[in-house]
Amino acid sequence: MSNSYLCALDLGSSKIASCVAKLNKAKLVNLYFESIPSKGIRRSGIVDIQEASNSINKLLTILKKKSEFNFRSLYVGIKGVDVELKSSSAVIPLARGKIKLITDYDIRCVNEQARFLGSSLDYEILESVPLDYSVDDKKGISNPVGLYGRKLGVDLLLVVVKTSFLENIAHLFRRLGYEVECIFISSLVIGKMLIDRYSLKNNSFILCDIGADSTEVALFRNNFPQKLTFLDFGGKKFDESLSISLSVPAELAEEIKITYGSIITERNPSSDREVIIRKGSDYKRISKSKVDEVLTSLWEDFLHSFKEVILKEEGIDRIFVCGKTAILEGLLEKMEQVLMIPVEIAYPFYPQGDFVLGNNLSSSQSLNYLPCLGIIYEVINSLKEKPSKLFLPQGFFKKIILWLKEIYEEYF
Repeated sequence: MSNSYLCALDLGSSKIASCVAKLNKAKLVNLYFESIPSKGIRRSGIVDIQEASNSINKLLTILKKKSEFNFRSLYVGIKGVDVELKSSSAVIPLARGKIKLITDYDIRCVNEQARFLGSSLDYEILESVPLDYSVDDKKGISNPVGLYGRKLGVDLLLVVVKTSFLENIAHLFRRLGYEVECIFISSLVIGKMLIDRYSLKNNSFILCDIGADSTEVALFRNNFPQKLTFLDFGGKKFDESLSISLSVPAELAEEIKITYGSIITERNPSSDREVIIRKGSDYKRISKSKVDEVLTSLWEDFLHSFKEVILKEEGIDRIFVCGKTAILEGLLEKMEQVLMIPVEIAYPFYPQGDFVLGNNLSSSQSLNYLPCLGIIYEVINSLKEKPSKLFLPQGFFKKIILWLKEIYEEYF
């Protein structure tokens, strides 16, 4: 592809964010960003399709003007409790008990069998990832193409989403006249980007995505996602507690959190100073220490629940945190103290010439558009992937003989 565009959109409970990437021969040359407050969406599910439609239409109209490109298709990122990871296995005979050379066709057959065995009426399979193949019960084979065997087996990781959830999303964009090219799980594409950024293919790490209503915890081991957990905690919990404690509206509470709030740690003790805020036409004095105490108490409660998730897993090397709440002063330090595991913010990554994602964005922008950037990273990588090759014996007649042998073994 020469000059082309792709649009990624992330559906969130507090905001809808979108990026348009300008590509030249599958290389990223420019990015256009925009986000607006989310309406009609709660816990990443659609609760009012008209409000959600209006929000998305407004966002995409702005992006079209910015990018000067009238796109009609897009890639969508989702999250929520309707998303699950499950495993499925299958074994198929290769040639009625005979030894047979394994081809790409056999790989497709065994993968399809595992997908069928792991399917259900209530869930759609969004993605299937081969974790491991086996040939004649010998496991640990990453690519069996070109080997001989009688049986071929596979262990698949399936990313499944409730059918009704996907249908609602598809219907939402159809109403607006857009075609959804592909749907991604936001935390999984972010995790894949982190694996490349930090060379984590042989490591175990956790991605903690703090949303407005809930927190998504994704465990990755040896280059693959292993587990998805959802905790009933989000950035709005901070706002609601501050709103009650300070007797201010929720919108003002969020502004206070961002401007003055911090998590109390040894290196970041609470301050006794007062700050003046504007409440309507009046001004009000509030204690910064009270703000910090409310935020710290809530964060410690969350870390207690989070630690229970962590304790079930072994060998976690590091934790990455994303979401707007992650930039709250002292938050990562407190998390590291409680869990005793290295913690850092998840930043985007795209190594390509002079254009490097993350270097072109502020910290808050990086977190705001991280799922969109992860989707763009995933799509561009898929454009570059080449199918696996089977290196056949040299010589025209040897190739013909081998080809005829494969046909005979396949059908007779």
